[in-house]
Amino acid sequence: MQIHNPWNSSSRLTFWLALAGVPIGLAVGFLAGTQPSLLGLGLFAVAVVVYFFARFEQAVLGLLILRSSLDTFSDQGVPAAFAVGVIGLTLVYVTVRLLTGQIVQTDRFWWFLASWVVLQGLWVILLPLGGLGLDGSYFSTAIREWVRLLSWPMVYLLVMQLKDRLAPQTVINLLFLGLVMPLTVASIQILLPDSLLPELIKPSGYSLSASLEVTARINGTLGHSNTFTTFLFLFLGLTYWKQNQAKESKPWLLLLGVLAFFFVSTKALFGLMMLAAFIVFLIAPRLSLLNLIAGIVLFALIIGLFGSTEFGQERL
Repeated sequence: MQIHNPWNSSSRLTFWLALAGVPIGLAVGFLAGTQPSLLGLGLFAVAVVVYFFARFEQAVLGLLILRSSLDTFSDQGVPAAFAVGVIGLTLVYVTVRLLTGQIVQTDRFWWFLASWVVLQGLWVILLPLGGLGLDGSYFSTAIREWVRLLSWPMVYLLVMQLKDRLAPQTVINLLFLGLVMPLTVASIQILLPDSLLPELIKPSGYSLSASLEVTARINGTLGHSNTFTTFLFLFLGLTYWKQNQAKESKPWLLLLGVLAFFFVSTKALFGLMMLAAFIVFLIAPRLSLLNLIAGIVLFALIIGLFGSTEFGQERL
């Protein structure tokens, strides 16, 4: 599905640019005299937009790779600023493409996702009106969460624009760079006790065992252990697919083992259920005795690793 503006006229774009240039010029002159710091921030934003248009493919992939490392800075508001920036860049990019008569790629799933997110905005409107039985103190939190949700269809829309520009295999290969920081931080969380960890990378997930002992759960650079589990599950699936596609499968098998180790180390019981469903999904299309045995052995190994600690045994 494509969105296309039939008015492909350079004069129309020139008109809009000239019209926008008047208030922009006035604003720049005003800020230069009153708030030079804001002027610098504005110039930086302009530079980001120019780079985004000039190197669109690299910019989109960079945003996807960078996102997995930002939750560590949640207290500083970095993920929220990232979401706002992605939304702004996407709207500017789509608007320019429509004004210049270029095609904007969409599909049915994007329209469904965008409609669902817009529908969630009704809760934000009802909240300050008292329609949810809550006071206005929750309004800022509701806005922040809705903006975070809105960034999902925006990111999906940006990725859709890579169609016919980059091969899916190239995109997937580059996405594996997003594992570097989360796995590095997760390794530090495993190797060092909490008392030696910097405040910035201390595990944010904790569980209470049957003996009332608080156990830390690694989360890498993601916001929570369960989020990290879902993140690892996604890359387990991608790694399995790459292992089947590659001529040399040993490196991918090694990465699969590394991801399985971190997956188990998150101590997320729901992760085992996701893994069980994934194994069933894999072996069902070509069910045979050999595949069934392999699936059972793989799941048994994961269960064995999960239950190798006292905490894991209690969770089971």
